[in-house]
Amino acid sequence: MGNIKFGAILPHTLLYGGVKRFFELGQSLKKLGNEFIIFTPEGSVTQWSAKYDIKIERLANINLIPLDVVFFTEKNFFEIVLNSNAKFKIFYHVREGDKVKHIIKNNEIITFGCSSNIVKYDKFWYNINAFPAFGGINLNIFKYKNLKSENKNEVIILAYGRIAEKRKGTKYIIKACEKLHKKNYPIKLILFDTPVNDKMSKAINNLKLGFPHEIILNYDVDKMNEVYYKADIFVSAEKRAGWANTVAEAMASGVPVIATKSGTKDLVINNFTGLIVKRNTRSIYNALKELIFNYEKRNTLPQNARKHVEQFDWNNLAKKIIDWYNNQK
Repeated sequence: MGNIKFGAILPHTLLYGGVKRFFELGQSLKKLGNEFIIFTPEGSVTQWSAKYDIKIERLANINLIPLDVVFFTEKNFFEIVLNSNAKFKIFYHVREGDKVKHIIKNNEIITFGCSSNIVKYDKFWYNINAFPAFGGINLNIFKYKNLKSENKNEVIILAYGRIAEKRKGTKYIIKACEKLHKKNYPIKLILFDTPVNDKMSKAINNLKLGFPHEIILNYDVDKMNEVYYKADIFVSAEKRAGWANTVAEAMASGVPVIATKSGTKDLVINNFTGLIVKRNTRSIYNALKELIFNYEKRNTLPQNARKHVEQFDWNNLAKKIIDWYNNQK
């Protein structure tokens, strides 16, 4: 299963879901005896990325290193990929809505989809069958933890706090929590984020909430599970997502999940592994209301979710990609 030379072109090595994907996948591919190199314009190592045993190179050096496979997700790297020496050039499609027809329809490009959401999208818009490279989740970090006692004075609601990215839908979660607080529901909202630019930092630093809350910034990537363990309920309100990383992490950690369908087609089975909501304040409010006092459901949903999400372990995806590669010979 080894000796395949993989590369991935990324815009940077800041802590971002789409970036972290390739560090996790690369680590799993390396465990199986393969090589994995990440190329970025600067070739810089950050504090969190240094925790991975992954080589990072400047993008300018890509043709100095023989590659069997190169992955990319950003359309501005298209020409560089076409001119690379990689045997297989793979557009790993991770977001809906990007204008990438010229990439997907190019005969030199193979398209992978990060979720059923993306595979369905590509079939509808481009009439192609993207390779289903779904996942993933690091089950070594995100271990299942039993739900806290039902006899609590406060129910902790957790959500991704990237206020500056409207597609994350954090504002709907905040408004739902505000409404619950006004109706005297015993809730506290925790928002977490690692801002990667000034706009993101400013948005969350300027956030003023009139109900109990906490903001966790720049958390240790190795201890992210501890953030989930604080929660009684996790909420996601994304749109145009490919794979909902935070939903998968919450499910693996034993936290009941409320989420939109965006990026969760493979994860959330309504009323079995979580609750599916519409992307608006009322729908989220009603789902939160349902779970706050329903301890039995808050206990059974994450049990089912943990079993379900285990199939998306990064190691399983790495083996699937290697099988794909070997079938191309």
